[in-house]
Amino acid sequence: MLSNRYTLQAEFGDCDPSGIVFNPNYLRWFDASVHTLLRAGGTSLRTLQDKYGIAGLPLIESHIQFSHPVFVHECIDIQTQVTAVDRCVIALCHRVIKKEALTAVKASEKRAWTIPDPDGHSMQAAPIPDKVRDILVQK
Repeated sequence: MLSNRYTLQAEFGDCDPSGIVFNPNYLRWFDASVHTLLRAGGTSLRTLQDKYGIAGLPLIESHIQFSHPVFVHECIDIQTQVTAVDRCVIALCHRVIKKEALTAVKASEKRAWTIPDPDGHSMQAAPIPDKVRDILVQK
């Protein structure tokens, strides 16, 4: 399955007053990591939108387990991997790794392959094209 590593440093603005990363920032970072994952597979969300007319890959389910805090100015790696590709859903896992290979956070999420709804004001799930499926399940 497609996997990638996204590296970043926790900044002052990512943290609460005690200097610990404020938990909603992990969702923002996981989203950025998914975009990096797509680029590692040779594509991008913009390319998928242009080529397949998708509305996006919205998050439909998320589970996050916090084991160790990440502090301001710490460098972390977010390891993201596709774990399954169903008809309309991509399942992923994320591991936030601190120095010395300590896993700080584990997360799983599901994202839907969506197209614009005919009403023009929403979106609906649609089958993932085989060519995209091939990108996501590569080793």
